[in-house]
Amino acid sequence: MTERFPAGAPTSIEELIERAVARTIEGLLEPYLTRLSKPEPLVYTVSQAAEVLQVSTDTIGRMVKRGVLDRVPYLDGKTLIPRVSIEDLVAGAGSDRPEEKQPTGKVTQIDTVRPRRASEA
Repeated sequence: MTERFPAGAPTSIEELIERAVARTIEGLLEPYLTRLSKPEPLVYTVSQAAEVLQVSTDTIGRMVKRGVLDRVPYLDGKTLIPRVSIEDLVAGAGSDRPEEKQPTGKVTQIDTVRPRRASEA
């Protein structure tokens, strides 16, 4: 007599549903679980830093040049920015205005300029 189901195959509709749901959930969550299992990088390229801060690569270049963001010494001509430098910038570390002092390579806070309203002119 031949078996209708191979060994380990589901034998009830409930098992079939459970396996289908499990496969679907695993498929949907896989990209997120993979990202969670990867460690955060210690450094970012200029492009990655621009993406993280939602600014252009030119802006990142200016921030590095002004000393607002630290950089790792060149590796094959690539500018690398420490993650901690970006985190400190976002957290608002430092209170000195970068344009009032010489670039030190330290992270400082960026002051924003609010446009004047017509009623304030």
